[in-house]
Amino acid sequence: MGVMYNARYFELCELGRIEWMRHHGMIYRAFEEKSGMVLPVIHAECRYLAPLCLDDLAHITTSVPTWSAAKIVFESEVRREEAGELCARARLTLACVARGDRSLPAEKSDFKPRRWPEEFRALLERVAPR
Repeated sequence: MGVMYNARYFELCELGRIEWMRHHGMIYRAFEEKSGMVLPVIHAECRYLAPLCLDDLAHITTSVPTWSAAKIVFESEVRREEAGELCARARLTLACVARGDRSLPAEKSDFKPRRWPEEFRALLERVAPR
């Protein structure tokens, strides 16, 4: 059809989250390895406003409007870069969970909610105060 498949917008939002963390001085992979935590998406919603088409360049803006002891909400806007046209607005909630033992099957790993590691909590307090 010449337009981007709807689920791909969530991939753009993921890139936006990773770059948001990098911009604020934290590399996701390092966060994962150092803390033993991962951030799975537990809720996702997206409002599609205009299609991104083949060869369109996208610009993603990501912010953190709210967070709590073990959850964080990311909001992303996806725009067609040339015209600045808003194509999609997404809101995703992620939980902070213990990664558990990766050698075990997922059903036997921990994956229980945990409070933010101190370093990440300090980053949130600094750049997205409640």
